[in-house]
Amino acid sequence: MGKLDDQVVTALYGAIDSEARWVELMDLLRQRLGVESVAAQLLVASRDSVVPMWGTRDSVSERHAVLHDSWANSLANPRFRRPPLARRELEIGSDQRATHFSVQERGQLRDGLARCGLGPAFWISQQIDQNSRFTMIFHRPPDDGRDLETREQNLLETLAPHFRQAIGLWVRLAKAEARASLAEQVGNAMPAAAVACDRQLRVHWINADAQRLFLLGGGIGGRGSQAGGGQHHEIRKASTRIHHMGALMPTSQVGYTGLGGKRQKPVAAPTRLPSPSRGRKMLWRGPRQ
Repeated sequence: MGKLDDQVVTALYGAIDSEARWVELMDLLRQRLGVESVAAQLLVASRDSVVPMWGTRDSVSERHAVLHDSWANSLANPRFRRPPLARRELEIGSDQRATHFSVQERGQLRDGLARCGLGPAFWISQQIDQNSRFTMIFHRPPDDGRDLETREQNLLETLAPHFRQAIGLWVRLAKAEARASLAEQVGNAMPAAAVACDRQLRVHWINADAQRLFLLGGGIGGRGSQAGGGQHHEIRKASTRIHHMGALMPTSQVGYTGLGGKRQKPVAAPTRLPSPSRGRKMLWRGPRQ
């Protein structure tokens, strides 16, 4: 197969936010190319080796994961022991075309892969930064010693611009999710209950203490819901007070103050915290329970 079909492209872009779609993509490519195994890996340079920090594979290879990982995905494999990360932004290569293997290492590679039920490999690899690459690697059966053929080269070259764009989006999404996870951990560690709302008082984020606080009062239920009952009325009043104060900053803060463990009326205080959107955010504070 040298032609890229819509099913492969659709699965590639679908994999950006779904690991299951990576498996679907690799199953498709395994079938189209007639290879034994397809795997996707995030490779990171570590001194004199390359370490796979994340990986997934086609469904057939997953059933043989223990066998494959026993050697092919270990530092015993010369691919991980010494080779530097390619300097080219995007690389299409193969074991036979690699120039850094010694004769001894080529023998180790061939014998080690055969013990795992795998043959020589070819790959497409996209640079993420100076120290990391995302690679999709294709292994032939152990009795198939062919190098990367023209039809396979053509397929990978056709796939390359889509691969480059999909990996870029995948990396940005992973970073955004990591930042969101960190922010959520920080929010849950705050010594107060906190809720972020838009101008319609729809809840976009709520920390654990706020969930407990409002559940006790029958108020806000979770992300995407609206403040209810007395909480809704109090947020409205506080928001109106902020508006009349002339606090037209993109972010405002509403807080509960309490003495002796008792909740008092909310105190509205404009803040100058930066906001990524034009919508007003409300920070709802309450004492820890």
